[in-house]
Formats: sequence, structure tokens, C-alpha cells
Amino acid sequence: MMEAPNGTAQVTNMDKGLSIHPDFFPVFRFTLPTIIMMVFMALYTVVDGIFLSQWVNTDALAAVNIVGPFLYTVIAFGNMFGAGGSAVVAHKLGAGAPETARRYFTALLILSGSTGAILSVLAFVFQGGLLQLLGASPLLLPYCRAYFTALLPFIPFGLIQTFFHYFFVTAGKPQIGMAVALAAGFTKIALEYLFIAILGWGVFGAALATGIGYTVPSVFAISYFTLQKKTDLRIAPPLFRARIIGRSMANGASEMISVMAGSLAVFVFNLTMIERVGEDGVAAISILLYSQNLWTALYIGFSNGVAPLLSYTLGTQDGKRLRRLFVQCIRSITLFSVATYVISLLSANNFFTIFAPPGSPVFRLASEGFPFFAISYIFIGFNIFSSAFFTSLGNARVSATISFLRTFVFLLGALLLLPSFLGMNGIWFAVSAAELLTFPFSLFFFFKYRSIYHYSLYSKATQRQHTKV
Repeated sequence: MMEAPNGTAQVTNMDKGLSIHPDFFPVFRFTLPTIIMMVFMALYTVVDGIFLSQWVNTDALAAVNIVGPFLYTVIAFGNMFGAGGSAVVAHKLGAGAPETARRYFTALLILSGSTGAILSVLAFVFQGGLLQLLGASPLLLPYCRAYFTALLPFIPFGLIQTFFHYFFVTAGKPQIGMAVALAAGFTKIALEYLFIAILGWGVFGAALATGIGYTVPSVFAISYFTLQKKTDLRIAPPLFRARIIGRSMANGASEMISVMAGSLAVFVFNLTMIERVGEDGVAAISILLYSQNLWTALYIGFSNGVAPLLSYTLGTQDGKRLRRLFVQCIRSITLFSVATYVISLLSANNFFTIFAPPGSPVFRLASEGFPFFAISYIFIGFNIFSSAFFTSLGNARVSATISFLRTFVFLLGALLLLPSFLGMNGIWFAVSAAELLTFPFSLFFFFKYRSIYHYSLYSKATQRQHTKV
């Protein structure tokens, strides 16, 4: 909306973009570009592993996984500013304050890039100790150092890229966000083939290709939001308000917690595998985590895609539309969950052969562990969506609680406790146990807040609201 001189709200292109009809197919069409973008980004991360395992060795694959927790930490900050900030900005747009939304958006962008630069400098200064802390064994340390060194200059772009994933959707332009991600992904894949397969640069080439893959979409996005004049969301003189920045960071804390806890879980996975079965175990868990990243990208893409719709609708105070959006989201997540679990079981061994020859120790470990690991796919979509749902409604406390339980409490707890009782099966089952334990809490919060936000058809307060809309 635009703020008219008389204080009323005028409809703009932005409003049309976020005011889609809240039925299954319109919602699915709106979120599909973001789903494709997230799946493709997960896919070209998998390509890292394919090139390294095929043209270098599985030790190089394991080394990239060792460095992974640091990269996830960078992404965590991007998610915090992007998810939390987009909810605040979309709410302002829905409330008819586009100029304020633009200035908040620009301030958050500057803060994101600055945070990335600080992280890059700190990582460079403490590089040696950090790699040892991450669990790099003497065998893997040279690979880790080469990958880490090449990637550090691109860290600010990695954070900015993650930030813009959310704001292309908030701007009502998910198709552009998808196109940018696809272009960056193809660039990265082409460069990896050049650097690894042809030039033989190994993990250094993989890191260089990844860094350029961060830079391309970041530069485009900054240019787009600087030059674009047809939408309400664009770069403007920044407005730094501690209250708004704090609210954005608090609101995006759940996404940050989820990613950072995931990085900590990878760290614990790596240490446990090194201790029990050596570098082959790290390579095997890397393969399973690649699989998980591909499938969960569906849920993350859908949740990120629908979040601005929910935030915008909350800003318009349209209770009927919010209820219909919620119902369509639950239906979509249920469909994705069933399909993901079945397809993953049927395609698992074919996926593993991309990284390791059948019969090899790495293949055997991955194949034995996957049935326990895959149970998580039944529940993970609901848990990811529930956290994103409450973030989009501005309820940072509930969103962060779900993420904290799912990752820090249940996942890390399972990783530390289950191997003592179940051996290797306990390691493989840890992710499934965490998602299974989180699921009842997601349902509880959905039920508890149904009357407050009026997204359920089963509360008296909601029914009264329904008659008013």
C-alpha cells in the first residue's frame, strides 16, 4: 500500500503481489519459485560433494563437512536478519507504511553486510585454532585449510545472499529470486567443473566456485533493489532504530537458533564419527546430511515463500484470509511429508552411489544408517513450518522455543545420549528422535494460539471473528 495524503491506503503492485487468493493452487504457485530456489541451492551444495568425491576423494568431502559448521553460522546470521526483518517489513507494508518499510529494509541490509565482514575478519585471525576446534584431523587439516582460506573473502556475500532470499519474496517477486538463484547455481556448477575437473584445484577450487556463487546473486540483488522503482520495497536512506533492529533480530532468532544448532549438531556428528569409525564415518554422515538438505529444502522453501503472505495478512487484519492460508499450509506440508519419506527410501541407494562405490566402507555406513535417519522426514516439515509460522506472525518467543527444543535440546541431547545405548544406530536415529519429540510441541503451540491469531476454525473466538470479516 501507499500512504495517501488523507491517511488512507492505496493499493500498489506490492499489495497485489502479496494479496493472492488463499486457496491451495494460488498459494502453491506463489511459493513454488521459492521452493525451486531452495531445492536448487541445496542441489548445488550437493554438487560440491559430487565433484570432490569423484575428482578428489572422500577425504576432501569429509573436510568440507568439517568446515560446514562455520558456514552454517554465517548463514544463521543471514537467516536472522532476513526472516526476522522480512516479517517486520511485510507487516509495515500490510499496514500501509511503505516508506518506513523501505528504510528499515535498507538498515537491515547494511547491518547484514557489516556482520558478514566482521565474521570474515575474525575467522581469518583465528583460522588455525578454529579449524582444530571444528575437529579437523591431521589427515583432513590440509583440505580444510585450503577450503577455508579461499572462502573467507566471500563471507559477507554469503550472508547478504541469504538475506535477500527472504526479501525477494517479501517484495512480491519470488520468480526473480528463483531466477537469480538458478543463475548463481549454474555459474557455481560450471566453475566447479572448470576449477576441479579441468584445472585440478581440488577443495580450493570448490571454495572459490562457492564464493563466486555467493557474489553473483548478492550483486544482482543490490542492483535490483537500488534501480527498481515499480515496487514498494527498494533501497532507500536507512533508518536505524534500535527497537526495530532488536525486534527483527529477536523475531529471526528462531531461524538463527535452528541453523546454528544444526551447525553444532554437524560438529558433534563429525567428532563422534571420527572417534568411532574415522574419516569414512564423516564422509558417510556428510552424504546423509546432503540428502536431508535436499528434502528439507522443500519445507524451508515453502515456509519462506508463504511467510510474507502470513505477515502481510496479519498487517491487514484479515482473519478469514489468515485462517484459509493456515489450512492450505497444513495440507501442503502433509503432502510433502508423505511424498518425501516414500521417495527418499526408494531412491536412497542410487543417491549414495553418486558419492561412494557400492560395497565401499562409506557406502555401507550410509546405507545402514539411512532407514533410521529417514524417519525424521515424516515430522521435520511440520516442525520447520511451525517455527516459520510463528516468526511470520511476530511471535518470536514461540518460534524460538520450537527451534531451541528441536535442535539444542532434543537433537544434541539425542546425539550425546543415544550412542551410549544403541551404538551406531543411536547416531543415525538422533535426528529422527529430535523431530519426533518436537512434533507434539508444534501441535501444542498451534492449538494454544489458534484463538489469539484467529487461524483456526475450531475456537469460539475465531468463529466470532469469522462473522465480523
